[in-house]
Amino acid sequence: MKPVDPQFYIDGVLAGDRRMLSKAITLIESALTTHQEAARLMLSALLPKTGAAVRLGITGVPFFVFERTYGVSGAQPADILLQVLEKVAAETSGSGAGAATG
Repeated sequence: MKPVDPQFYIDGVLAGDRRMLSKAITLIESALTTHQEAARLMLSALLPKTGAAVRLGITGVPFFVFERTYGVSGAQPADILLQVLEKVAAETSGSGAGAATG
């Protein structure tokens, strides 16, 4: 098995590559010792760049929090998530809150 290079994942995540983000999540969830060490190094490098994000370490059904106000639990249909996103966007537009940064 070839060694895992955490920098490969770090660069991809910071570039906004969604596929690499998915691979990084898989790496974090891996039970392999070599993957766990690479995941630890990757998280140590990425956490300082997360802004106001908070790492909770929750397991179970998905739970999404928007603007620290609205929560959606469980695997909801896409239209439900879209409704919440539209509501949050309408409430925060023009206020500067929740603006995406890149």
